[in-house]
Amino acid sequence: MKKILFFSAAFLIAKVASAALVWNGKCELWTSGKGTQAEPYMLEKPQHLAYLSQQVANGSEMYEDVWFMQIEDFDMGGDIGWMFTPIGTDNSHPFKGHFDGNGRTISNIQITYANNIQYCALFGYAIGSTIQNITIESISFAASDISHVAALVAYLENGSVRNCTNNSDFAANANCVAGLVAVAGKCDFNNCMNRGTITASNISYLGGLIGSASSSTINNCVNEGSIISTTDNGINYVGGVCGEGTSLNIATSHNKGDIQYTCTNPKEYYSFSGYGTSIFYYYYSYIGGLVGGSSASSEPTIIASCAYNEGNISLYSAAPTFYCGGLCGESGSESSFTRCYNIGSITSSKGTMYIAGLSFGYGTFTECYNRGSIIKATESCGLAKSGTLISCYAVCNLLNGTYNYGIAKNGTIKHCYYAGSMSGSYRYAIAQSCTYENNYYLAGNYAGKSSESNPNGTLFGQSLSMALMKAVSFPMSLNHNEDEVFIMDENNINDGYPILVWQLEGVSKFTVTLSCDEAFGFVSGAGTYDKDEIITISATANEGYAFDCWSDGSTANPREIIMDSNKNLTANFVKMVYTIDINQNCTITIE
Repeated sequence: MKKILFFSAAFLIAKVASAALVWNGKCELWTSGKGTQAEPYMLEKPQHLAYLSQQVANGSEMYEDVWFMQIEDFDMGGDIGWMFTPIGTDNSHPFKGHFDGNGRTISNIQITYANNIQYCALFGYAIGSTIQNITIESISFAASDISHVAALVAYLENGSVRNCTNNSDFAANANCVAGLVAVAGKCDFNNCMNRGTITASNISYLGGLIGSASSSTINNCVNEGSIISTTDNGINYVGGVCGEGTSLNIATSHNKGDIQYTCTNPKEYYSFSGYGTSIFYYYYSYIGGLVGGSSASSEPTIIASCAYNEGNISLYSAAPTFYCGGLCGESGSESSFTRCYNIGSITSSKGTMYIAGLSFGYGTFTECYNRGSIIKATESCGLAKSGTLISCYAVCNLLNGTYNYGIAKNGTIKHCYYAGSMSGSYRYAIAQSCTYENNYYLAGNYAGKSSESNPNGTLFGQSLSMALMKAVSFPMSLNHNEDEVFIMDENNINDGYPILVWQLEGVSKFTVTLSCDEAFGFVSGAGTYDKDEIITISATANEGYAFDCWSDGSTANPREIIMDSNKNLTANFVKMVYTIDINQNCTITIE
């Protein structure tokens, strides 16, 4: 699989490791720099940062297009009682400048709730700002029932966040909560990370990196922190990277943090009583490994180029309906997912749960896969609820659910396969209904509704045994238009089932394992080598034995091989046989 690399800005002022400077609670004007990108104002002590906050909060300055650079690590003294006012407090007092953290850290921030501040973060409200190269080590919030909470920026419009990290665990009771930026509109995020555990209650939007984003790009970003939410509110969006997203473009980004979502006392948005019956309709919740979902169904969430989820998701609810996916809780019909995957498991208990390995929604899915099991769902889909799925696979278990679909509930499904086990009331090998071409499924016990024309979903694909699915010929059956999309799993990263070619794109080394019966001889050349390196292996026989062949049939010895995959070879030896010829002159010849 592809690996994501993080890097700092090309130009950072040289620094020497030293203890962070502790804020004394005062404000001081900076004395160096010109405020340009080439010569930014130098923030050399925490008092300079406090002065910047003060000037924006009192309306003296917005610092539009002015650049600042942090020179030392700052400790903002939260543990000794100093309260910090966010830089930019609301839309009447926004920060419009740019901040370069220069690879430095800010720690021990205690955000004040004075004057009913609703945007709580290092930067509260920012417009048109670039914020880069800064790490938040620790932050806490002195109030509850706040509107927007994050470590770095509470609200950002038309801005950029680059090379920023949050390492702080924190808890918040707010409408919109995130590790880095609570709300973002028309923004771009590059090379950002959250490592902190985010615990939130009574939220509407919660994300590891971003709470809610629209018309934004997220590139090369990662969430590693756990997401924990307990709520009794109405509609909720929770995602490992972004809680709610409208018109997003996400590339080479992923979530590794586990997500735990609990709704303890759900509220109904409509109830009807009549004829001796009461019916309650509850708000929906959307949870995804990457993005919870979109509040604007007409706008697509676009995810492309190796975006993935490795975190496990656990759901508990007393009553409402959940839409959950390894990547997205739900997605619009114009969404597209290319070379994306999920390997995290999704487990639910109680409530009405609609769960899919990738998205319980719509869109186009190309060369994607899911290996995460789904446990106890009202409806569970190996990949997606619906859409167009081409050259995808699901190797996962769908257990203890009511309706189970190996690939999708419906849609267009081509050149896909499902391998796993199902348990539950209704079990469809591929789908309940679909347009289909060249699909396969692992032979098993499938049982849909008997009243349907295709009650098991088996007509939408061909049944194969496990041995045939792992055979060398199966990837060729899956491929189409002579394109090599599927290949054999020679590295055993998919339990022997075919993998997608792109899954090996990030692999730089392969291992060759050699073996033989040591009573007959020995082998040399085993080890780990660079991808595509040409190496030599050999087998040497003990006295009385001779080399016969390798386990793959080759008789070359020594032998050159190309390291294009992991290899496991055995050298076979045979005992030498001697022929004795005795002629009439009693001459003996031994061969």
